[in-house]
Amino acid sequence: MKQFDQTFANAYRETVQYEEHTFPISARYNNSVGKGLPLSTLQAHWHDDFEGVEYVQGICEYTVNGERFVMHPGDFILLKGNALHSIRVLKETESKVLLIHPRLFNQNEFYMQRYLRMLDHSEKAAWLIHANLPWYQAFADAFRRTWTACRERAAGYEITATGQAYQMLECLIRDLEVSGGSSARSSFSSSSIEALKRMIGFIHDEFRSEISVLDIADAANISKSSCDKMFRRVLSQSPIEYLTDYRINQSISLLSDGATITEAALSCGFGTLPYYSRVFKDKTGSTPSAYRKMLQAEM
Repeated sequence: MKQFDQTFANAYRETVQYEEHTFPISARYNNSVGKGLPLSTLQAHWHDDFEGVEYVQGICEYTVNGERFVMHPGDFILLKGNALHSIRVLKETESKVLLIHPRLFNQNEFYMQRYLRMLDHSEKAAWLIHANLPWYQAFADAFRRTWTACRERAAGYEITATGQAYQMLECLIRDLEVSGGSSARSSFSSSSIEALKRMIGFIHDEFRSEISVLDIADAANISKSSCDKMFRRVLSQSPIEYLTDYRINQSISLLSDGATITEAALSCGFGTLPYYSRVFKDKTGSTPSAYRKMLQAEM
């Protein structure tokens, strides 16, 4: 039976890389339109940073701490730090992304004590921001100005971006004052989400080995049935389905880096090449060899 360090130590949080190491806002552009990407799901992960996204084109579904949000063009979503989230693309998307490390706000003790703690104490993990909200335009303007400033990086852009980021924070605080954070509260306890993170971390650590549902459950000190129920309720898939998807995603990364199909299969816990090829096609609609040819054609 595999053993997993129960201290966990936040080792499986995603670490966001910022373009400017000294400035804690990153602006990114994602476009899956016409790319023929083999997988339409970004698996469950979490990070310290606030994450905001504007959808310009396409449709996708976010799952945040077990709650689901369907995004359409013109919608924004903002996630608190450490929210467990995954993304399923329903129609090829184009989006603008902002990642904001909490230290941007921590630099001011007054804001940290009064407002960040208000966010932390709220059970609300994400805001779906659509055109019907009274503060939609204020948030949209602040988001777009922040994103543009960080992309163009003109002299003094940090001042503009910081001011606009505080405008976005103000929108969230006002929403909490009105709603009390009652809308979009997760129906899953924080202890359940943390247990799920431990099990996901175990999978990320041990996916190359042969592991069972019992091994995964042991990472959180829960039963096999509780483990299976938790994965299905929060992530809408079984533990083994999550493990298989993760292995496929990791193998795709290896193929993209030039690994052979055999190397990708054996390095990611697939015992045989025929089994890997069958699962790869089931999950992506493409064979590993066809995917490698697509990569070579794009080079």
